[in-house]
Amino acid sequence: MTYDTSTDALQDALAVMCVTEVTNALGPIFGSTTDYPAVRETRRYPVPIEMIEALRLPLMAVFVEREIGAPMTMRTKEQRLTYVFDYLMPQTPIAKLELRWPALRKVWVQLLKSIREGAAGGVPNALNLAGAQRILEETATVVYDHATSGEHAYPHFTGRIDFIWREPTTQVLDDLVGLFADINRVDGNPAIQPQVQFQSLVP
Repeated sequence: MTYDTSTDALQDALAVMCVTEVTNALGPIFGSTTDYPAVRETRRYPVPIEMIEALRLPLMAVFVEREIGAPMTMRTKEQRLTYVFDYLMPQTPIAKLELRWPALRKVWVQLLKSIREGAAGGVPNALNLAGAQRILEETATVVYDHATSGEHAYPHFTGRIDFIWREPTTQVLDDLVGLFADINRVDGNPAIQPQVQFQSLVP
């Protein structure tokens, strides 16, 4: 074991959800899931804005921001986790920024819908299998914004939502890690590692 072998099944499931369920649902609206995917890549840590030119946009960063102990029952201990979804769209001329703005909200609304449904990569109850006991929809918040670079802008949002989470069984955790993600920490630019390559969950 090393520092780099720890896993987070719920984070994996949410990341897969972004590139499968969210992208597929918005394909008809954006016109293509390949040329104009809602989410082309995910990262599972806060991505510094300085990395923007090294990223494959649109990108969704998914990570835990806060953790609070929830009431413990006789048999189980649950945690309240705040997950952050940092979404960054490709650049557009500042003069056309208003044309991109509606797409930000479509991605956030679809993300919430997908979280509510709980499927990821073709697994119907993926979030539950990953330990999510309840989704606290009333905690969902989002802030829409943009970053500028010369005459161009990068529309983005930061959304948050809380989950009540319980450690999944070891077998379920192992299965999810194998199904959801192949983490490729190859040598290279440490600023863009790790890269997550998602495997298909559907035969």
